[in-house]
Amino acid sequence: MREGDLQLTDEETARVLERAVRVYEKLDGLNVGFRFRGPGRLKILSRVHGELDPRDVGPELATLVSWAMRRLPRLWLLCEGTKHVAFGEWLGHRIGVHYRALPDLVLFFDVADARGRFVERVDMERRVRAAGLLQNPVVFAGRVRGALERLGGKPPFGAREREGFVLTRGQERWKYVLQTHVRLRGRELGRALNATEGPGAPCEV
Repeated sequence: MREGDLQLTDEETARVLERAVRVYEKLDGLNVGFRFRGPGRLKILSRVHGELDPRDVGPELATLVSWAMRRLPRLWLLCEGTKHVAFGEWLGHRIGVHYRALPDLVLFFDVADARGRFVERVDMERRVRAAGLLQNPVVFAGRVRGALERLGGKPPFGAREREGFVLTRGQERWKYVLQTHVRLRGRELGRALNATEGPGAPCEV
C-alpha cells in the first residue's frame, strides 16, 4: 500500500458489506488525474506533485504525457471540457503486480466534479465507454456473502496475483488490499533496496 491508502480491518469490512456495494479490481498502478483549464489545456494531476502542465513533467512521465496527448479529444469528452476531473491508474510502470496483457496503459476508476463530488459509478462507466476509453474491471455488484478474497476469479490482464478490491457505494470509497499483495510489495521493496543498480524500484507520482 502507498502512504495515505487505508487498509480495511476485518471488522470494518464486515460493516461495509452489510449493504450492497459495487466491487472493482484494485489495480497496482500509479494514481493520476486529468483535467482541462480550457480547450486543449490539459493538466495532469499527481498525488506527490499536484497539478502539472504536460510540458513540465519529468522523463518518468513522458510516456504518460504521450499517451494523453494522443487521446486529447477523448479526455476532453470524458471530462466534459472543464467541468470534471477524471482519475485513473497509470500502468505504464510496473510496481508490484506484473500485468502481461493490458488493454491500455490507463484504466479509469472515478470522475469528479469541480466540488470534488464523485459521479455515480454507473454514469462514470457510461462516460468512459462513450469517450472510447477503458475502466478498471467490475468484479461484483450487490450484497457480498462470504469472503472478499473469493470474488473475481483469476487476476485480470494475465497477472498471477492481484492487489485487492475497491468497494463503492454512492460517494463512499473503500480499498481492500489482500495480504498476499502486502507481502509481495515487501519482497519487491526489499529487492529494490538491496539492488546496486537497474530499474524496478517502486515509484510514486
